[in-house]
Amino acid sequence: MFNYLRFPIIAFILVIAVQAKAQNLKSSDDLLQEGQVAISKEKDYPKAITLLRTAYLQSPEYPDVIILLGRAYQLNKNADSARYFFNKARVKDPKNPDVLNYLVGLEYSSGNIDAAVSTLDSALYYHPGSQDLLLKKASMLFEQKKYPQSQQALNSLLKVNPKNEIGIRLNNQLSLVTASNKVSLYYDYSYFDELFNPWHSVSLGYQHTTHVGSIIGRVNYANRSNGLSGYQYELETYPLFTKKLYGNFSLAIGSGDPVFPDLTARGSLFRSFGTYEIEGGLRYVKTTDENFFIYNAGLSKYVSKFLLGFKTYLSDFAGASGQGFQFTSRYYYGEDANNVFILGLGTGVAPDLANRNLGIANIANLSGQRIFSEYRRVVGVKNILSILASAGHDEYTPTKAANQYSIGFGYQRKF
Repeated sequence: MFNYLRFPIIAFILVIAVQAKAQNLKSSDDLLQEGQVAISKEKDYPKAITLLRTAYLQSPEYPDVIILLGRAYQLNKNADSARYFFNKARVKDPKNPDVLNYLVGLEYSSGNIDAAVSTLDSALYYHPGSQDLLLKKASMLFEQKKYPQSQQALNSLLKVNPKNEIGIRLNNQLSLVTASNKVSLYYDYSYFDELFNPWHSVSLGYQHTTHVGSIIGRVNYANRSNGLSGYQYELETYPLFTKKLYGNFSLAIGSGDPVFPDLTARGSLFRSFGTYEIEGGLRYVKTTDENFFIYNAGLSKYVSKFLLGFKTYLSDFAGASGQGFQFTSRYYYGEDANNVFILGLGTGVAPDLANRNLGIANIANLSGQRIFSEYRRVVGVKNILSILASAGHDEYTPTKAANQYSIGFGYQRKF
């Protein structure tokens, strides 16, 4: 009788076992959720891969599983496997922004910038107005030193959003390295209510820009007061070290007349952090009687179409010390970085103002306040016009002070 019952009993046991296994088997959705937790919260990428591989074997056409499995492989530094699953997901949904962004990041981190840019072009075909994609493309092309193509991507970005702060910062950096030649001519007239006759200043410059930065040569002439006049010969450069680090260095030699310092040397480094930029540098000034250092530090922030900056100066002059502060606001009103309106306030030492005569007076411990502005505009692509104005009250000796009013005009021609 047992022989007759043996086969039904075995069959019954097998059915129960299969049902129990089926009840314990997790669904693809359950595995997907556990994989998401393993990635986002636990940061356990091998565990996520195991879970998502199981889900993939159950549902090989499930798009979310395919994408997340590729992401898990990417985070686990398995580039080839990640690329395989991202491309599989891309075939199913070529417009998917997550897949496209993951692929861009994968190719970029693998050093395949050309492939990353190519993927960005595909993404922009489906999402032409994406600020994130346009900024990534401009940034990568900038990194490859493909500056004209980077500028095109930036122009598209700034048309979509003229207030994109990172885009404006990158646009300013591009202006330092866009290959071109430029000549410039500036004239400045300063009037004093006492102490001095009017001052006249003229500056003629030539700038050559390459993919590693700009170099500028200038000849400055000044007719200051009481018939004093003289020349200054200046060489300035803006080297670009990386996408986020550049410098400004200059050396100027006076003609020996007591109008300009005998020697002026300046150096600053600028480092960007997203929408912030920090500056650190020093100036060395040598006159006929004395020589001294001026140290400076600055912090700038891009806010919408503005660049707001604060800078402080500390001077060491013959055992005495002085300080100055300067706040500057730049408003960029066009795609070209030369379309800008500048407004600033300053107090104390102001070594970067051209119409402040460092060759005549000791600037340490002398007070001064000023407001200055510049309106700069590109006309006809190759011409840049500037109007400058300032007003201030400065001490020239501990017992003598005067109000100074200046207006200036500038013209630059690119070729």
